[in-house]
Amino acid sequence: MDKVKREDVELLLSTREALYALFHRALGCEPNDALIQVLTGEESRVLLSVVPESEAGRGAFRDYLTELDRLAERYAVSPSEVLSGMKDDYTALFFGPGRLEAPPSESYYRDSEGSFLSKHTLSVRREYARWGFGADEHAVEPDDTLVYELDFMRALAKKSLASWLDGELDTELHDAQVRFVNEHLLRWLGLYAGDMRACSRPGVYQQLVQMLWMFVNWDIRMLQSLPLDFDECASCAA
Repeated sequence: MDKVKREDVELLLSTREALYALFHRALGCEPNDALIQVLTGEESRVLLSVVPESEAGRGAFRDYLTELDRLAERYAVSPSEVLSGMKDDYTALFFGPGRLEAPPSESYYRDSEGSFLSKHTLSVRREYARWGFGADEHAVEPDDTLVYELDFMRALAKKSLASWLDGELDTELHDAQVRFVNEHLLRWLGLYAGDMRACSRPGVYQQLVQMLWMFVNWDIRMLQSLPLDFDECASCAA
């Protein structure tokens, strides 16, 4: 990242925090009217517009916007019916009953036997503990479930932004995020996105996961290109 201004770094850091929060909310919570309004609103579209860099990425983004437009049009006509359908999709895709077409679990994709609890779960748990992050102890999902991994990255992204605004560069925090994305999210999200793409319930959740995969790839490139010297960044701000 050459000749970057400090306000540009602030914008990037705030954008990634907002996007991790958006994906965590959209993929980790039962849908409601407020979520539909957030997804179809202009702010989330603008946030996600930073992600596509290739022609294929721009095509995926256009597909996502088309799906949002369909959702907004149907919701304007029959909000209760659309919300009920989204709830059905959410339950079927993330909880069941029955075998999930695309289990949102790191261990499932990385363990040779398709386990939902493995050494990867323990690795994620150790990383959470290192940063004082606790997954919901009352939940039945393992720590390496998508919702927790996204919430963990949201929490670290928030810390990064606060660190930058305080004028101190926390390189340990930065390195932890690079490590978690490389060693965890990038190791399984592509496979998960592929299964979601082939699932029998096409719609906004399918498109959201494709956008998440693109975002995580954008995020690691962005993290690795951030200036790690505050004085150098300040000298480029003129």
